[in-house]
Amino acid sequence: MHSFSKPYHRQISLALISAIVLFGCIFPQIFIPLLFVLAFIFVGASLARFGDKDNWRPLYKIFLSGLFLRLLICMALAVVSYKIAGHPFFLGADDYGNGLMASELVRIWKETGQLPLPKSLPWMLMAGDMTYAYALSRLYYFLGEYPLMPLFINCSFGALSIILIYLIGKEIYNHKVGLGAAAFFTLWPSVVLWSTQNLKEALTIFLILAIFYCVIKLRNGGQILAHWATASFAFFLLMKIRTPIAFFILFSLYFSLPFFAKQGRNRALFILSFFTISAFFIIIIYYMINKFTLELFDLTLNRFLASLQVMRINKMYAAESFFLKDIDISKPLNLLLNLPSFLAYIYFAPFPWQAIKPARIFASVEMLIWAFFSLAALKGILLSIRYKFKESVTILIFLLIMTFVFVGEGNIGTLFRHRAFIWPFLFLMTSTGLCYRFSGIKNLDTGPMNDNKKK
Repeated sequence: MHSFSKPYHRQISLALISAIVLFGCIFPQIFIPLLFVLAFIFVGASLARFGDKDNWRPLYKIFLSGLFLRLLICMALAVVSYKIAGHPFFLGADDYGNGLMASELVRIWKETGQLPLPKSLPWMLMAGDMTYAYALSRLYYFLGEYPLMPLFINCSFGALSIILIYLIGKEIYNHKVGLGAAAFFTLWPSVVLWSTQNLKEALTIFLILAIFYCVIKLRNGGQILAHWATASFAFFLLMKIRTPIAFFILFSLYFSLPFFAKQGRNRALFILSFFTISAFFIIIIYYMINKFTLELFDLTLNRFLASLQVMRINKMYAAESFFLKDIDISKPLNLLLNLPSFLAYIYFAPFPWQAIKPARIFASVEMLIWAFFSLAALKGILLSIRYKFKESVTILIFLLIMTFVFVGEGNIGTLFRHRAFIWPFLFLMTSTGLCYRFSGIKNLDTGPMNDNKKK
């Protein structure tokens, strides 16, 4: 078992603290944000060692590389944005809006002595969910309005997700598959971009991965109380910031529940009870918030497709980036006949001929890279279905549900952002396909692809 030697650990700590003090003296506005980075570095080291005591060193190096890459890009984009727009938020309307709402909440809080309820701020409700702005306002109120603080925190969550995707890959497949998925996640352009901005994507991805990792550990005989509590807390946070995604994960867990009963009646009973209680709790909360929420639980095909069609109609205001808008997907036959076209848009758009804006040029280049690896991802999915179905069934169902959701969204711009929620699992499948191909393995139940299995 490897571990930090005390002198090495002390040198790392002193170097990081000295760097923070130095930057704090030169740039006071960056001192508090860097303290968060330091805290996340130690969290990353602990998470890597806890998850894989034997192979944590390369994982920790990848984590640090991903963190510093995100921080450098974040700083570069912040400088460019500040020179152009006068603020450090690169995407403008999206990330700048979150910071603006938080600053306004702090101003109201200081003037009135209390944080207003969302209903008292109708002009803010137009921007969508208020949870993220409320959390950010608390940071601003107690620590000061440092614009780089949420950016650095998101960079750190993006880097921590590298460790989680590795651990998921290791639990389902093996060490090599986990490292491959972590490498993809570390360097993938859009995933890096979303974690350098004042957006909810980085935290959402981290919570999704945390839930899946805990569920997989529970199935494989992990510590029931610890992983159950962690998954519950992560699910609660995800419900607060991305409620629809929390529901899709809940459905994925329900549909895969029969495959969890692996190690006896008591274990199956525990898992069934846990997710049943969770489902009823979420249903009640949703019903209190919106009386129409229960319509989501009408899972008949026609009702589901009709809901997707309504979603598409509501989003057709973005005419120039909407795809296949003339197709009525409420009719199952229409969806079936046009499914190849939908899948092409969902997993490969924007295409090069659609790159008419800088953002689309960036996105189309990324999708060309993805097209090169997509066959490996498809191979990984087929291999998972054949050899690792029980272990990966929740991930496969989540990918299927999100594919239908993307059909309903129908917007390339929205798709580019929301596709970040499934990239980690696509990377996992890609790494599986590549390891299978280049390791010359003919069966996932034997050889390096299953190196954690007792023979």
